[in-house]
Amino acid sequence: MTKILVTGVTGVVGKGTVEHLIKKGVPENQIIGLSRKKEGIEELAAKGVEVRFGDYFNYDSLIQAFAGIDKLMLTSTVAFTDRFTQHYNAITAARQAGVKHIVYMSIMRKEGSGRTMPEITESDLFTEQLLKSSGLDYTILYHPPFMDLLSFYYGSNPYENGIKVPASNGKMAPATRDEISEAHAEILSTQGHENKSYSLSGSDSVSFSDIAKILEELTGQTVDFTNITSEDYINLIVAQGPPRHVAEFITSWIVAIQEGEFENQSGDLEGFLGRKSQTFREYIASTLFSRSEISSSESPWCAVSFSSEDSSSTSPIHTLLKRPLLCNPEHIKAYNSSPRAFFNSAAICRVFSKNWTSFAFSFLKWLMALWSAK
Repeated sequence: MTKILVTGVTGVVGKGTVEHLIKKGVPENQIIGLSRKKEGIEELAAKGVEVRFGDYFNYDSLIQAFAGIDKLMLTSTVAFTDRFTQHYNAITAARQAGVKHIVYMSIMRKEGSGRTMPEITESDLFTEQLLKSSGLDYTILYHPPFMDLLSFYYGSNPYENGIKVPASNGKMAPATRDEISEAHAEILSTQGHENKSYSLSGSDSVSFSDIAKILEELTGQTVDFTNITSEDYINLIVAQGPPRHVAEFITSWIVAIQEGEFENQSGDLEGFLGRKSQTFREYIASTLFSRSEISSSESPWCAVSFSSEDSSSTSPIHTLLKRPLLCNPEHIKAYNSSPRAFFNSAAICRVFSKNWTSFAFSFLKWLMALWSAK
């Protein structure tokens, strides 16, 4: 009986991977989750999934958590948190505990580009080399930009503010985190992936100028597109509160998109899903709600704001309901189930509101979602 452990199960990708394993018929008693915190594990525990506790910075906790595990899904850690030490601890502890196969989430890199993404590329290369020299079976999965987080880059209300980014027609091949989680589950639950690498890019490519056109076509509202300089974009972010090095980090992703770092379409994701992945147009169409479709008495957005102190009727959340919403329906379900858990994991995947709200807070939430932080 193969025991599979998925790390970061309070994050979107980690939890989604476990849920797709269950959908694929893997017995719950063969699935184990790892988290460094007790909050947010109730739903998985209720499904019969064992959740162990461990911290990438605590080597001994990892040794205990990995005991009896055959396959390990190693969720990469977030930027600005010493990824080198954490990944080294996880891989070394896994080897010591007797784990046979590690599946690692890396970030897509264009072959031959030589690009170094700050806080990401060097630690990814280190982790990949460590895996290849560990003596363990490994699978490296290269992630594209997450489709359900792209709105982070172009602001909270493109209908009034337009899309202003240092990019124009540079293409990317994004995929949703749910689709990527499904691919993870397929790889973890089947044989033949030892010592291989896959690129989980989406079936369709899109640019930021394409995004503006798609939003305009689907909503009937004008979305102006402006290709600004990197420096102007950095200044726009800094004006919202984050320090310059964080603004430069965010900007580096858009510049990489513009220069084609994430445009390769390998077909690997399609193969694992058994279908084409969602296009951006399909994703937006599936998550687009008008004010008339969600009444104020039914919508969770009427009851919350992004600041716990802001409960006024003029909060961005209330303003939001006056215009079309962009929101994954799963988020509404998640909020109704557990508002606290929703805020901890999915706040950045929110709808468009009138103004950018608490950019620094949103950035931290985005980082958690982007790499399924534990």
